[in-house]
Amino acid sequence: MLLQRQRDGIMHPVFFYSKRTTDAESRYSSYELECLSIINSLKRFYIYLHGIPFKILTDCDSLRMTLNKKDVVPRIMRWVLYLENFNYKLEHRPNNKMVHVDALSRAHLMIIEDNTLEQVLGIKQATWDKAGN
Repeated sequence: MLLQRQRDGIMHPVFFYSKRTTDAESRYSSYELECLSIINSLKRFYIYLHGIPFKILTDCDSLRMTLNKKDVVPRIMRWVLYLENFNYKLEHRPNNKMVHVDALSRAHLMIIEDNTLEQVLGIKQATWDKAGN
């Protein structure tokens, strides 16, 4: 979630982002998943965040400790190097102060498997292409 302080002094959401983990990523430890989510978000919001100071708020304190370690696995070292492209401050907030984020990360997704509109558009597109138009 990307938040921005508005003129009223209150932080308002300006962008929501979610990404499903790959099969390999699903086997990462919890702190690696936390770090991965930050990296994926930074990649998604790069055009908004590059060159300006910003805060990363997280309820994962082990992430902060991991980023300060000297001896980490190569995957995390690549993420640490990517983080150096940004002017950020990592701030830990206890879990009970981040309930809005916790709710978003555990939200159920409704996935429509059989989308009639897509099927109709696909059929019309195929018919249009075959007609030579």
